[in-house]
Amino acid sequence: MIELRHLLATIAYRLRAVVAETTDEFGSFEAGLGTRSPRSIVRHMTSVLRHAQRVVGDVSWREPKALAWRDEQVRFGAELRALDQSLGAWAPSDDQHLRLLQGPLADVLTHVGQVAMLRRLFGSPVPGENFMAATIMAGQLLD
Repeated sequence: MIELRHLLATIAYRLRAVVAETTDEFGSFEAGLGTRSPRSIVRHMTSVLRHAQRVVGDVSWREPKALAWRDEQVRFGAELRALDQSLGAWAPSDDQHLRLLQGPLADVLTHVGQVAMLRRLFGSPVPGENFMAATIMAGQLLD
């Protein structure tokens, strides 16, 4: 499952870049009527990872309670680490790993992009980077 673990490290790397040096004000930013704030999106991403954990192992799921912006990031990192650890010992049957990739993990990566877009709309765009040159390794997750 090294590829899935590498994807988790990629998600962590990209999210770290997107939320670097952001404020509580950004965490609560809403671009328009009916849009999610970055804080709400990260909370949803945590929920999606918890759902992914249900595929990998016997883990209960519940909608996470809203936290402050920094606390949402910490909780997301903890959920990412938990999924990474579970993947290390996981023996999927049939195409479970592909379903995990095309479902919750692709969803989380999409939401990282949404937070990046909101940061641009907030007036603080994420600096450009060549992600192919980035040093990203399985197991390197959010601190």
